[in-house]
Amino acid sequence: MKKSNFVALILGVIGGVFFALGMCMALLPEWGMLRQGIVAGVIGMIVLLMLIPLTKGIHD
Repeated sequence: MKKSNFVALILGVIGGVFFALGMCMALLPEWGMLRQGIVAGVIGMIVLLMLIPLTKGIHD
């Protein structure tokens, strides 16, 4: 496994977990964490968007 594939795997897992947890926090009213959920979801989305240039370099 190349280093760039491993980095993409780690960033994908971290971004996916942050995004999923943030959406759960934001959309479940029982938790009462709308603002924190939006922040966590945006962080996860930014991490996932960082994968786009990295994966373009892997496949070229």
